[in-house]
Amino acid sequence: IDAASFRETLATAESQMSDMWRNAFAALQDATCSVTVQLDGDIRIADDGMKLAGFLLMGERPLLGHRFASYVDAADLDTFEHLIEAQTESFQSLPCSINLRDSSGSKVPVQIFHTQFIDIKQRIQHLVGLVEIETDLAIAEEDEERVTASPNLQLRRSRRPKH
Repeated sequence: IDAASFRETLATAESQMSDMWRNAFAALQDATCSVTVQLDGDIRIADDGMKLAGFLLMGERPLLGHRFASYVDAADLDTFEHLIEAQTESFQSLPCSINLRDSSGSKVPVQIFHTQFIDIKQRIQHLVGLVEIETDLAIAEEDEERVTASPNLQLRRSRRPKH
């Protein structure tokens, strides 16, 4: 086998392993996370984003190509950007807590997990898993009148699993 063929075979094998790993990780995230989202190298939503739209009470609308950071609370943008930039060679998914904003502007506290992978076209991609955190503190931070009046917050609360 010549060097060019070997490199091509190696690249194909690496890509297949990356796809298998990404699929396995996505399955794990789907089983444990409220929502998983695939992002491209520019941190734009690379899947249809329908699960994220539903999670943020935006209805059934695609979010493909939207900047994920546009759904992150402004106070947590630095934390989110650090999470994305802190990816290690070991592909560890290091969690942190941030707030997203739903369609009415209410904070949605989440635990966010991140990992990156290389797709078949040798582009960096990201997988983000979100787990909603229900805390009394998060609710208390909202203006009381808005909490009781927000149909989105009431809807999100009614859809939460009972523990």
